[in-house]
Amino acid sequence: MHVQEGQLTIEQEERVVRVPLEDIHNIICIGANIRISTMALSKLTEREIAVLMLDEKYRASGIVIPVEANARQAEAMNKQIEFDDLYKAERWHEIIQTKILNQSRALTILGLKGADEVMKIALEM
Repeated sequence: MHVQEGQLTIEQEERVVRVPLEDIHNIICIGANIRISTMALSKLTEREIAVLMLDEKYRASGIVIPVEANARQAEAMNKQIEFDDLYKAERWHEIIQTKILNQSRALTILGLKGADEVMKIALEM
């Protein structure tokens, strides 16, 4: 990841994704192969964007918080880190179920087969 022309640029093999910095509040990094330059971290913190690193068990292992950032942002992130495992599991379930439901909707919008089957998977979770 790097910052270029006011956008976070994420390069993954042959795919490049760009997101305007003004659309980002926090970045959560999961995985050992993520590379962020110190210049990118500096640009992110200038825009008051916090960066949270998670380990292989999805536990917070580090955080970069802008010096000038609002204290509520840091407090909210710390509270999220401290949620108990059941609460985290429930939220994760909701996220996955919503992603699967969205896949069903995408199939419907595109007029492709399989939307009903995908919807059934999501509802049976």
